[in-house]
Amino acid sequence: MRRFFLTTLIIPLCLAASVAQVQVVDGCWLEGGIDATTRVLTSFGPTQDVRYIGITFRDSLVLPSGVTLRSRGMADVAIIVLDRRWSLVGYDHVGGPGHDSIVALTTLGNGDGAATIAACGAVLTPTTCRAGGITFSGRGGYDVVTTCWQPDGRPRWSRLDGGPEADLPSAVAADLDGGLHIAGTYVGSTRIGTFTRSDAAATSAFIARITPQGTVAWLTSTVSSDDDPDVPRGYAAGGSFCVVNDNSVTATVGAAGTVGIGGTLTRDVNTNYETYPYVMTVDRATGMATGWRRLDLCRGDSVAATSLGSFLVTTIVEPRFCQPGTEPALRILLGDTRLSYVPGGLQSNVVATATTGDGSLVLGGRFERSMLFDSMSRRPDIVASSTTLQDGWVAVLLPDGRLRSALAMKATTWAQVTSVSTRSNAMLVAGVAQDVLNVMPTPIGRMGATGCFVMAATDPAASVPTDVGVDHASDHLEGIWTLDGRFAGTNPGDLPPGIYAGRRMNGAPFPILVGMGQR
Repeated sequence: MRRFFLTTLIIPLCLAASVAQVQVVDGCWLEGGIDATTRVLTSFGPTQDVRYIGITFRDSLVLPSGVTLRSRGMADVAIIVLDRRWSLVGYDHVGGPGHDSIVALTTLGNGDGAATIAACGAVLTPTTCRAGGITFSGRGGYDVVTTCWQPDGRPRWSRLDGGPEADLPSAVAADLDGGLHIAGTYVGSTRIGTFTRSDAAATSAFIARITPQGTVAWLTSTVSSDDDPDVPRGYAAGGSFCVVNDNSVTATVGAAGTVGIGGTLTRDVNTNYETYPYVMTVDRATGMATGWRRLDLCRGDSVAATSLGSFLVTTIVEPRFCQPGTEPALRILLGDTRLSYVPGGLQSNVVATATTGDGSLVLGGRFERSMLFDSMSRRPDIVASSTTLQDGWVAVLLPDGRLRSALAMKATTWAQVTSVSTRSNAMLVAGVAQDVLNVMPTPIGRMGATGCFVMAATDPAASVPTDVGVDHASDHLEGIWTLDGRFAGTNPGDLPPGIYAGRRMNGAPFPILVGMGQR
């Protein structure tokens, strides 16, 4: 693990005059068995001093303390808690002889971290796995393992749910009561808590609520057609989004054929069995189905989503066959407003979504060849060229869809962003890379090695009034300078949001973060 600070900016993007660059402050690198399919997930804890990180790894993973975790099977999960200075607070090693993979990560209302993991399985062969100090026996293929741990890294509770075939979690969301909501998919039948479900469909999507004590309160799932041979059976798979509002829980689903939720809700008939993205909504208190609708997006189930105020924001990179002869398009539904961008080559995608304190949208993912944000004007807002297999990107969009700031994350061979967590206008950006990552003035990683990165960043164009970063700037300042060397004064409270270089008498320069939401 290497710790680093920002002293000068490297600008890897050609930015229009109105577009700022997301500024990386510091971060860490964890070397180990990571590949391009790995999702490194991150979430701020109850304060910015706590950073929860979840990583799927194979073979081995080196933690910041120097401890090396070695996989017990094909792949395992490391759940890590770091402090503001990227020092290790605690960790949990989840896994067994099969393939175990973290799927979603969040912070509960009481400050605990929670993760949901596809575990205890290898295709349809049950295995065992250990999580939170408990060894679970799989019920079928993959099962759903949910674990909760405290900000000091100690496990609070863990549980396993699933049926005789395969159960796959896909998303997780927390409510202010300290409860947890899990979305996912089951094959044939399942048992989650004391609730059982079965369906004629090949796969069905579900939403379940887990109480703060780790018990299941309710379970709701999609239903397909009955045994009527004239009605095609459908299938539904849980999507990578789940959000809790005051009275409802909303999740995305990829579905085809004839499928819906609840006996009184109209099922969508799709005889061609093409997969389209849907939204399923249930009552937060009871789990009763209240809504089922298809999104105005192309067929394909690669959907990332978040909530922006009262609006559901959904994004999808539509495959080439939706518009033959054209590049894939990044579609964003902002409420009922449809925005379109051209994100890059065939492997470009958006996999991470979040919102900032002023209601802006943060997206992250990967691109190949070039990154082109071409919105309403048909002129590129931002262009980044790629000389590697694929690069990572993160971008902040205003509520009307205009690009405000962005950053490309490049490694010598490949890189991609897999998770973004926000608190006010501060960000944690996580991803994976092979070989040296050159986002920072001091490159991290090493040639021939793979690993994951987690970086603290800020959106300097944000207009959110937040606290001054007082960790390093509270006493005996000789002066403050901008990153291009201009003297900016001696009082951080007089500065606009951004990143500055400070110096104490006879001391080395250090970063001062203004507008980073240090609460």
